[in-house]
Amino acid sequence: MADANWKEYVQKNAPEHVYPGTGGFHDGGFLQSLEEELPQVIAAGAEGHKIRGCVTYAGNTLEELADNMGLAAEVKENFLASMGKIVGETVAAL
Repeated sequence: MADANWKEYVQKNAPEHVYPGTGGFHDGGFLQSLEEELPQVIAAGAEGHKIRGCVTYAGNTLEELADNMGLAAEVKENFLASMGKIVGETVAAL
C-alpha cells in the first residue's frame, strides 16, 4: 500500500517484499517496469493487473481499493479499520 510516494517506499523495502519470488526490485528493471505498468493497474479496477505474475490492485481511496480487491463487507470493514489505525499511528509517530 502506498500513495504518490510509492517509488520511494518500494526502494526502502526488503528485496523480496515486493512481488515475492520474482527478484524483487533489485534486478535492475523492476521500478521501471512497475512505473510503466502502474496506469494499467489503475485502469484494471476490480480485474487487477498482473505484474511479474502477481495480480496487483489499485484504488484512489482505501475504500475503492478494498472494493477492487473484492473484499466481503465484514473483511472490508476490518481492512479499513486496520488501515485507519496504521495510518493514525504512523502520523502520530512523525
